[in-house]
Amino acid sequence: MNKALLNELLEYIEMQLKLNNKQEQVEDDKGSYQTNNYIDNVIFETKELIEYNEVVIALENMLENLYEVSLCIDDHVRELIYDIFAGEIPESIEKLLKCFFKV
Repeated sequence: MNKALLNELLEYIEMQLKLNNKQEQVEDDKGSYQTNNYIDNVIFETKELIEYNEVVIALENMLENLYEVSLCIDDHVRELIYDIFAGEIPESIEKLLKCFFKV
């Protein structure tokens, strides 16, 4: 597992989503939130799980949270995730990526 790429992934997601959704709101089953605050919370939770070496769970949760509120990821994110796992991506993450890309 490539930790440098993992950090690059989180920084990229945070930057891209914040730039594209400046003052928008996202909504889930618990309420409505400013997009930037939501992204901050998702990234914080992801980093926290990574600190406990729960990388797969961290990425699963992050992708589920982004998908739930219809925040899109791009091909670069998908490529980084594949590179992080050196092409041996866990099936659970593969399924989540398919939700975004309808592969």
